[in-house]
This record gives sequence, structure tokens and C-alpha cells, in this order.
Amino acid sequence: MLTLFAALFVDDPPLPPLLASYLPGYEVSLAGAFVGFGWAAFASFVAGRFRAWVRKLVIAPSDALSPPPRLDPGLGLAEGVLVSAP
Repeated sequence: MLTLFAALFVDDPPLPPLLASYLPGYEVSLAGAFVGFGWAAFASFVAGRFRAWVRKLVIAPSDALSPPPRLDPGLGLAEGVLVSAP
């Protein structure tokens, strides 16, 4: 958003953007705003996948230690499941 604002309303950006050294193709322009958006989407995807992997790594051992839910032979439902009466 800020890149798009600077590209449309600021005549001469005061400093060269630091993001250009980290994100190839980024510049303060209309095209650079879309390149920056693409890089941000990619970085968010990678960070989300890493967070999910770490969460799964932490939670999986605790799931292995907990006993499986017992089934009620009459209803076929797990114990503790709320069933609404008609």
C-alpha cells in the first residue's frame, strides 16, 4: 500500500528503498507495488507453513500420549460428544 501511494503521489522518493536489496524486482513504482505484493504473499505462505510444521512437531508427541476416545457401543459416538435430543 505504501509503495503504491508513493508511486502515485510522491514525485521523487526521498531514499532508495531498503526492500530492493532483499526482494529482487522491487522498486518504488506501480509495477514494484505488485512485485512487493507477490513477495509478501510468498513470504507469508512460507512463514505459515513453517509455523504449522513447528506446531505439529510440538503437538504430535502429546497426542501420542493421550488415550484414544472410547466409543459408546449403543450410539457409535465418542464419549463426551454432545448430542441434542429431538
